[in-house]
Amino acid sequence: MKRRTTTLFVAAALALLALGLPASAGTASASSPARVSVQVPQAAGGAGVVMLELAVTGTGLLAAGHIGAVVTLARAGGPAVEIGRFSILPSGGGGEQRYQFNIASALKRLGLAGGFAEVEVVLVDRGGGPPPSGVGLSIGQVRIVTR
Repeated sequence: MKRRTTTLFVAAALALLALGLPASAGTASASSPARVSVQVPQAAGGAGVVMLELAVTGTGLLAAGHIGAVVTLARAGGPAVEIGRFSILPSGGGGEQRYQFNIASALKRLGLAGGFAEVEVVLVDRGGGPPPSGVGLSIGQVRIVTR
C-alpha cells in the first residue's frame, strides 16, 4: 500500500509540473523569506527576453502600512542576484497578485540555462524598518518563460 501511495504522489506531482502548476509553494513572514525552486528552460540561454512570472497572495496587509518584497534569483548554493522589487497591495479579499520580471541578464550573470534556479522573496517595509509581525506572503505560482 505504501509503494502505491508513493507512486500516486509522484504521478500527481509530475502532472502538476506538466500543467505548469506549482508542485511546491513558499511562504514568507516578517522574519523569514519564501523560497521556491523553478526550472530554467534550456532556450533561456539564447533568448533576448526571459520572464520570471510570479503570483503571490499577501496576508495581514490591511493595517501593515506599505509592504513590499525583494525578489532574488540564484543557482543552488550560489550567490543571489536581485531581479526586482514590488509593492503588495492590501486587497480586502486577499486576492492573488501577479508580477513579471525580465531575468535574461541575471541568468547570463549566473550562467544558468537549463536546470533549476532558486527564487527568494523577502518581505520589506517600504517606509523603512523591518516589516511588522503578522504580515505574510505565499507564492502561488512561479515559472520562467522565453519570448
